[in-house]
Amino acid sequence: MFERFTDTARRAVVVAQEEARRFHHDYIGTEHLLLGVLAVGGTPGLQALEAAGIAPDAVRARTEQFLERGAVAPTGYIPFTPRAKKVLELSLREALQLGVGHIGTEHLLLGLMREGEGIAAQVLRSFGAASEGLHASVRTLEPLSAPEAQDLATQEQTPVAPAPVAPAPAVQTQPGGFQFERYTDRARQAVVSAQEEARGLRHNYIGGEHLLLGLLTAEGVAALALESLGVSYAWAHGRIVEIIGLGTETPTGHLPFTPRIKKVMELALREAATLDHRYIGVEHLLLGLMREGEGVAVQLLTGFLGEDGPRRVRERVVQLITDPPEVQEQEPSVPEPPVPAEPPVTASRDLTEAARRSRLDPVAGREREIQRLMQVLMRKSRNSALLVGEAGVGRTSIVMGLAQRLAGGEAPAGLSGVRLRAVHPGRLRTALAELRDRATTVLFLDDADLAEGSDTLSALRGSGVRVIAVVEPAAHRPALETFFQPVPVGEPSLEDTVAILRLLRPEYERHHAVSITDDALEAAVTLTVRHLPGRVLPGKAIEVLDEAGARVRLTDGAQTVDAAVVAELFAEVAGPPRRFDDDRYVWAMS
Repeated sequence: MFERFTDTARRAVVVAQEEARRFHHDYIGTEHLLLGVLAVGGTPGLQALEAAGIAPDAVRARTEQFLERGAVAPTGYIPFTPRAKKVLELSLREALQLGVGHIGTEHLLLGLMREGEGIAAQVLRSFGAASEGLHASVRTLEPLSAPEAQDLATQEQTPVAPAPVAPAPAVQTQPGGFQFERYTDRARQAVVSAQEEARGLRHNYIGGEHLLLGLLTAEGVAALALESLGVSYAWAHGRIVEIIGLGTETPTGHLPFTPRIKKVMELALREAATLDHRYIGVEHLLLGLMREGEGVAVQLLTGFLGEDGPRRVRERVVQLITDPPEVQEQEPSVPEPPVPAEPPVTASRDLTEAARRSRLDPVAGREREIQRLMQVLMRKSRNSALLVGEAGVGRTSIVMGLAQRLAGGEAPAGLSGVRLRAVHPGRLRTALAELRDRATTVLFLDDADLAEGSDTLSALRGSGVRVIAVVEPAAHRPALETFFQPVPVGEPSLEDTVAILRLLRPEYERHHAVSITDDALEAAVTLTVRHLPGRVLPGKAIEVLDEAGARVRLTDGAQTVDAAVVAELFAEVAGPPRRFDDDRYVWAMS
């Protein structure tokens, strides 16, 4: 979603994080987002407020009255609250409803108002603001200025058939030499971590040494390459403190990139182009760092690895990139924890720990179902949940979303410390026997036999453990509700399905070694809805995207999955001729 944000909207989100840190809050809520929108001057968001007769300074003052300062300043990554995440989703909807392809501060403001329950909405309503009035104010605003429109040109105008990445000398970049919309999630996280490392060292800039630390904390090829050569985060951090030292004061506000790290980012883009990659990952950032050749990071590695250290790093990265996919995918940079002294739980998988290590697929939407799931689990009686929905509708992803909430500390206090464990139904009794604390454990059973008298139900009754199970509507019986609370799971909207595919895209790009365009995602949704009515979203769209990736991978030299590739899958389906009148399909087949 962030690739659609204007520069001012992105700055507002960055400032929101700084506001959370200023108040010693370990989360980013709607109140921080509102403060971020108010802090970036001259934006459409402020213009919309002023057009509605609301003074931004007064809104800021009243918002700060709601906030209490925490005890300790947070360090590291600060997560969004579920409510703030909902605001970001609503801002995209508001932008689409207004017929624009970008998300600006005005759409963030509309999203804050539309969410309706957070501190930001309460403050805005206290000034007499209403969604309709803000909508009217936004419609009167001027279009994007020329510089902003130019900055968004590559990321907001989705070309139907993107051209291949040009060779390095011809690469076109955004102002400053960066193309953050091409960055993978891990690469973006590495850059964010670099900022946090700089702040933790009390440095008022972001340099190559901070990026090195950021790369060592992010999973992926970069960390794997460095660690295989004996370079650890602890060693690098200690050497940076020895060489540069700590600053005198913790900086606040925006931290600028040094000219050297800007050059590293330009070189990372060139490295990606040289390798014919349409994305910029952590591996390209590390290659750019080595190519720049003069910063503190390179000096550290040269001192540790010898004069040929940068060359050895480059060779190791290239080796990992060119290894077979089954080797590349073994990327976790965080070592496995030592075996505990007490007997480990072996009949179940700790989903909370897997989420903490970022080993679960990301989840988009499903806020209502996850909230209902948490509500059921906090009940005193009948506190087990039954997800009722068709196969492929995303029942398991809801459970993964819950695991991520638990791991990120975003669950309610009533679920604090709870571990979510996945159990194969055939090993349920073994898992129950191995549990040491049933009060803080929730078991997830996928594809369990829940028929009356089944071994699963007999094992669960009287066990005292909370359970989440799944069942298709045809197999759901009222008798199950004596033990379970039903949680209906329907198909996600088309918009939410596209958002799900966007989150899953990096995994499929990595697996198939291809680039997947935005309109391929939209085609996968549009065409499966039209031509596969007997199956459900998002499962059918995900399968089509996977099939398209496999198809392109079979073709020598082809590296892009676009709408045409997706459409060809439907053109080859046997049967009577169909009239394909979808615009995207007509374009793709032409």
